[in-house]
Amino acid sequence: MVSKYVASKLRSGVSDLIIILALIAVAIPVTFTVQQWLSSQANRVATYSTTPKVTVNLVSVNYGSNTFIAVVKVVNSWKNIINLNDVNATLILSNGTTIKLDRSSIYVLGDTSLSPGNEATIVLNASISTKVATIVFQFRDNLGNIIPAELTLQ
Repeated sequence: MVSKYVASKLRSGVSDLIIILALIAVAIPVTFTVQQWLSSQANRVATYSTTPKVTVNLVSVNYGSNTFIAVVKVVNSWKNIINLNDVNATLILSNGTTIKLDRSSIYVLGDTSLSPGNEATIVLNASISTKVATIVFQFRDNLGNIIPAELTLQ
């Protein structure tokens, strides 16, 4: 028969209090980590839903034989100066095809440095035979930030 002393040593283990303290010690940092991650996700969503920094409006559009010409008014609603020499434009055609315009197809009328609150006119020229559904612009401000803008055509 096993002695009373040996039996008590076999039954003894980690105290319930130690287990609870260990769980709390793990749960608190995990809780803070999840809270920080959720806060960062909420901040990311808030930045996507802000008011547009650049507004683009269609002045006129002309489709010729395999030619597309669009005149677009750009309004700077952003706090920084926008450099119109560094504009990228992508045409999304009605059949879903995308065409990225090169610099020779984008003409800026007037000053290429667009101050806050001012507007400028851009002419886009492309050799295409399909109707354009959307024009996606990417502007850059004087700090190098990329500012997207989208124009949907009827």
